[in-house]
Amino acid sequence: MKSRRAFTLIELLVVIAIIAILAAILFPVFATARERGKMAACLSNCKQIGLALNNYTEDYDGGLPYNPYSASPLRTRLWFHCLFPYTRNAQIFQCPSHKGKPSSYTGKISSEEFYYTGWTLSNAAIPAHPDVNTWYTKEVPFLGYAFNEIAIGGIDGKRHTLKDLKDVSSIALFGDGIYLYSMWYPLVENGRTYYYWNWGKPGVQDYWGKPQHMGANTFVYADGHAASSKPVKREISDSQYGYYPKCRLL
Repeated sequence: MKSRRAFTLIELLVVIAIIAILAAILFPVFATARERGKMAACLSNCKQIGLALNNYTEDYDGGLPYNPYSASPLRTRLWFHCLFPYTRNAQIFQCPSHKGKPSSYTGKISSEEFYYTGWTLSNAAIPAHPDVNTWYTKEVPFLGYAFNEIAIGGIDGKRHTLKDLKDVSSIALFGDGIYLYSMWYPLVENGRTYYYWNWGKPGVQDYWGKPQHMGANTFVYADGHAASSKPVKREISDSQYGYYPKCRLL
């Protein structure tokens, strides 16, 4: 009767080394594939938001949702309130790459927080009719996308329509953001100042437009299409680190 030959210590170590090498090679591949999947899901979200935007503007003669700074949160309806009736899907307003627990307001410098629509900005008691004219909504509990501060936020004091936008295919109305607003990067070109979506300085204000998907963010443009875009690094101040050259604000 032949006896079974056991593995030697050296053979076991060789096998373990091979497994470790394969794991080191494959794990980054799996992580990349997983993030590509999230990026694709985010792009799908933005495409649906773009379709809802098209339907909204058709119903309102080209008018865009309006979220002015000057209006009290208790007297305005945020853009997702306006678009939700055209989607009836709360999940499209949350980017799958956002991590951590939602906060009541994402003014904190943290990549792990995003806007939580379950409370008013002041954390006041939920009003008797919360879904009529407040920022509170049961249908859309979380928000993972920011809005264009000029075209939607009215930072220039105007309520805009599509007719006000000179190039609807290059103006991003919504995009990946863990802050409610876009912030802007001014750039003078041929004697004219243009404003672009900003990427704040990392560790200081990068919650404005920090790339969420393999160095890129996903945006919804005024013509309804969605696309990913990468920022250009150009540090000029403590709050300006880079901008998205394909994503104008107006």
